[in-house]
Amino acid sequence: MARENKEKTAGTAAFMVGLVLFVVLFSAAASVAVKFGMKLVASETASYVVSSKSGDSFVAVIDAGHGGEDGGCSAGEVLEKDLNLEVAKRVSGFCSLLGIDTMMTRSEDTMAYDLYKELNDYTGKKKLYDLKNRVRFTKEAGADIYVGIHMNKFPDSSCKGMQIYYAEKVDSSMSLAEKIRDKNVSAFGKDGERELKKGKSAIFVLAHAECPAVLVECGFLSNPSDLERLTTDEGKLATAAVVAAGILEYSKGCDT
Repeated sequence: MARENKEKTAGTAAFMVGLVLFVVLFSAAASVAVKFGMKLVASETASYVVSSKSGDSFVAVIDAGHGGEDGGCSAGEVLEKDLNLEVAKRVSGFCSLLGIDTMMTRSEDTMAYDLYKELNDYTGKKKLYDLKNRVRFTKEAGADIYVGIHMNKFPDSSCKGMQIYYAEKVDSSMSLAEKIRDKNVSAFGKDGERELKKGKSAIFVLAHAECPAVLVECGFLSNPSDLERLTTDEGKLATAAVVAAGILEYSKGCDT
């Protein structure tokens, strides 16, 4: 009986992931949908295909926030930096399957301060150079868009859902944010309706962006339901699918 219940639960979870993917990716070609299914079955990570820029294709930089000694926010032993990377890898994989070239600022548990090896001693400068190098990486990649993946936390545990910030000074950043939020609403209903926010100077990567840029706070680690969703593979896949679908929708209106 226990085994039967376990199999039933697993089947329900798989169905829900499939349903979310169908809702947010219905506009993609049927052949792409088949590839999604094959990819999900073939790999437990769903996901990590980092492609380089080729020709004049649309290029998205996917930035997994924090890393290394910078763990970001946390919930017990759950660290933001780890969830950021896991979701970002899935976003990159989904985008690649959809024909969008992606480049990731990090693929491992590291900060980016020494990415260009500019200093011998980064004491007191690690965070600044980490952020500067993420901006520089995006610029040198010739990216069409930048998408930062983060997690949220707030003293009020009732706060939940995806929160998206956009680069106020860069045209089309708000449009990119809207596309991602629209897909999130389609998938998660009212929990996806949070107001879009302008990325002020406190958000370095958005304040210094030179291409359309958004920072996606995928959910609140301080909220029990968000935490449960973001620490399951199904939840990570669904969240990544939402972001990838928004990127796809935005890319349709761009000339590459």
